[in-house]
Amino acid sequence: MKGFASGEALLEQLSRSAPPDLILLDWQLPGVSGLEVCRSIRERFDDSALPILMLTIRGARADFIQGLAAGANDYLAKPVDELELMARVRTFLSMRQRTQELRERESLLATTLTSIGDAVITTNARSNITFLNPAAETLTGWSKNDATGRPLSEILRLLHEHTRAKVKSSAEKVLRDGVAAGLPHRRLLVRKDGSEMPIDDSAAPIRGQNGALVGAVLVLRDQTAARKQENELRTFRALIDASSDFIAFGKPEGSLQYLNPAGQKLSGVAGQEAARRTNTVDYFTPETAGQSMSAMFPLVLSGGYFRGETVFRNLQTNESVPMLQDTFGIRDENGELQTVATISRDLRERKRGEAALEALLLREQTARAEGLRERERLYALLMQAPAPIAILEGPQHVFTFANPAYRALVNGRDIVDKPLHEALPDVREQGFDKLLDQVMATGEKVFGKEVPIKLEHHVGDERLILNFVYVPKRNAEGQIDGVLMSGSDVTEQVRARWNVEALAGELRQSEERLRRVVEASGAGLWDLDAKDGRIKADARFLTLMGAPQEMPMTLQSALDGLHESDRDRVAKAVAGAMAGENGGRYSMEFRSVRASDGVVRWLESRGQVVFDGEGKAKNLPGAMTDISARKAAEAEREQALNRVVEVLETMGDIFFALDPQWRLALVNRNYEKWTRTRREDTVGRIFWELYPDAAEPDSVYWREYHRCSQERVAVQFLDFYAPLGFWADVRAHPTADGGIAVFIRDVSAEKRAEESLRRQTEFEQQLIGIVSHDLRNPLNAILLSSSILKRGEELSDKDLNGVVRIQNAAERAARMVSDLLDFTQARLGGGIPIEPRPADLRALTRNVIDEVEAAYPGRELVVSHEGETQGYWDPDRLAQVLQNLATNALKYSPEESVVRVTTSGQDGWTSLSVHNSGAPISAQLLPGIFEPLRRGTSDVDHSGRSIGLGLYIVKQVVDAHKGTVEVRSDDASGTTFTVRLPRGG
Repeated sequence: MKGFASGEALLEQLSRSAPPDLILLDWQLPGVSGLEVCRSIRERFDDSALPILMLTIRGARADFIQGLAAGANDYLAKPVDELELMARVRTFLSMRQRTQELRERESLLATTLTSIGDAVITTNARSNITFLNPAAETLTGWSKNDATGRPLSEILRLLHEHTRAKVKSSAEKVLRDGVAAGLPHRRLLVRKDGSEMPIDDSAAPIRGQNGALVGAVLVLRDQTAARKQENELRTFRALIDASSDFIAFGKPEGSLQYLNPAGQKLSGVAGQEAARRTNTVDYFTPETAGQSMSAMFPLVLSGGYFRGETVFRNLQTNESVPMLQDTFGIRDENGELQTVATISRDLRERKRGEAALEALLLREQTARAEGLRERERLYALLMQAPAPIAILEGPQHVFTFANPAYRALVNGRDIVDKPLHEALPDVREQGFDKLLDQVMATGEKVFGKEVPIKLEHHVGDERLILNFVYVPKRNAEGQIDGVLMSGSDVTEQVRARWNVEALAGELRQSEERLRRVVEASGAGLWDLDAKDGRIKADARFLTLMGAPQEMPMTLQSALDGLHESDRDRVAKAVAGAMAGENGGRYSMEFRSVRASDGVVRWLESRGQVVFDGEGKAKNLPGAMTDISARKAAEAEREQALNRVVEVLETMGDIFFALDPQWRLALVNRNYEKWTRTRREDTVGRIFWELYPDAAEPDSVYWREYHRCSQERVAVQFLDFYAPLGFWADVRAHPTADGGIAVFIRDVSAEKRAEESLRRQTEFEQQLIGIVSHDLRNPLNAILLSSSILKRGEELSDKDLNGVVRIQNAAERAARMVSDLLDFTQARLGGGIPIEPRPADLRALTRNVIDEVEAAYPGRELVVSHEGETQGYWDPDRLAQVLQNLATNALKYSPEESVVRVTTSGQDGWTSLSVHNSGAPISAQLLPGIFEPLRRGTSDVDHSGRSIGLGLYIVKQVVDAHKGTVEVRSDDASGTTFTVRLPRGG
């Protein structure tokens, strides 16, 4: 226990050392009060980490409440009862210890959940997430902060692994049934980023102290590795089943658990069940069983690996089979032997080969001299062989022989007496050294069929394609010491076959495309025999000809089915094609008449005569299509063209059309009238030859007409065409045939009217500017003189009133002159100039309204402000705006009414509104209220002040500030002008 004389001392001690278990804090302390000390402590320590018991002599309830609100856990009133004090202290210390223990347990639990590898998610009873550990964040892709409070179904989206149907989590079952649960089927978790992951999950209920269900805890495990292991096991099982070797797995005591199909076939066992009823010893012949078992099992049981040759027997035929046997044990994680695996290979082929080789060696030994000669002859034969042959020896695969064909294959490189990695590094990189290693290790041949090989001298995608065989080479002792390689270059044959296959594929695709095109086109196919005139035709041809489907068709019956005016033309065209005219090509358009109802159909038929070796026609095949719709469209287009021509003839514009070669294709009457030519003399002629002045490269006609023709865009321009003496508004449009259509309108009258109006406007503006500027000097002299006279003491009241009237009239005239100058500058100079600087609209408004009130002493103006009204503006011009609006409001409102001025600021804008009651502005005047020389009423301004420029100047000043001004006026609410200004100026 330690005491402190002041609150400052206590706070200093707390800042330098660990906090005590409890603080007894007196309310009355010298310096800083106990209440302030309590508040300072609570800024660093909560009420459970450092309890505070406050002592006070005050008994007022409000004081106790104030102390508790400051953070005290409890209080005692002086004088203090020692027993009560000790009881309170023990209670707080006990509570603090329990709180500390609870926090430690919570920390331990949180650390445990954070550190375990499984993903853990907890929910409340409403299935909303309350906790995710880091593993769950990683598994789901959701952070704890993002997931907390969300429904579990939103975070944990599950699919059935095979059907991909949506499924619920086991936690939802727990919350429904109140008992622990796990997933009965395989599930996929859809993570936040959309990726999928196989999982296993289980859940258990979380219950409160009263046993009520308050939530669920869900444990998820990533099953990706497990699924991968299962797939690998399935692959391994498939490889074993597909192997041609004898593969068996059995128990250590000898009974079989599995025998692959090749093993069943070799041993004569009918199925897996039959294999499981056998023992390992059953598969050996009686002569080899004892020896093999005694050599194999002790070695395998002791952890060794058995490899050796033995003899199996077929259990059905009792045939002996020599085998190369590999047997080894498979142990569990504790080192206990669980399974004995055997892999055996049938050696009958090898034995026969070895026997033949031994016989060959025997014959060689008996005729060594002859063998030497034969070797020389064989060497010569190998050197002359057209096939590439090479011998590689030793583990480094050193070339000891390579015939010329092989050297040519590798581009003449020096390879003899060099290892493969040095002689042919490009071949080694393609994996051929591994094939050589395989032959050396297994003694088995390796065949390669149509294997592509890229050598260092090959360019781009060039490849050599080989058939080859690698044969193990054995020394005199029968040991493998090298590899004999023989091959053949089949590059040309393979590429030729590829080309044939590609051409065959393209032919099939072409035939299929042709069939689909014919079907889609709706064409009918026919073939006319030149000898007997019979026609072979499909159903579509008969339909187009209007003939019954079962009707045999001849040339004559086909002609009989045509419109009578077309028969002779078609017959002559067919005869001409058969005679070889136009290279035997036939093409006609004609009409068929359906015999059943007389329906006429337009058809197009095309064909090509097939001639024999003597140039005589054999047959005429062709296709026929229905062109009735096209013929109808052509007729409709012709009618439409006639209607267009009628419109063009009656229109007031000059019109002409040019084809892609710039020839005049069509003109109207106005063209003939203006050019004083006849269309018979101009249509078909080159436009640029008719109008050489327009054909200059810098001519607007040449430039724009070419742009319209080449870019296929419409163009328009205005030009004074001197040869015809008028202003032309020219519009050119691209046409579907690649030409252009041109419309020219005479706008000379409009141009003269525009020029007259422009000169009049310039004169008026210059006159106003000159007059207003020249009036300013005499007005200034009048104002100065009236001000001097006004200060004179010898003036009578009557004279003073006269001077005041002179001064007021001069001021009004000066203001009108100022408005005229602003108007002139706005119209001639492109707007009223402003000089923006920091300004406060509230203060500016107050100053202007004071001046207006002085000028209108009998009127009431009410000003209100709201929000931020500071900005970057020209305050003098804004004062002019406000004075104009306020003066107008006073002039056009009843004498007894109030004019209200409001300023406000919001979202970077400041608003100024001026409202007055009284008669509204008429709807006819509102659209042009801000135009110059306009006023909001048709009544005469008896004051002589208004010339209709005030609101125009308001609009120009506001526009210069990039603001807006608008007016609303009606009988119910009166008239309000609102100005909005950006605060940035």
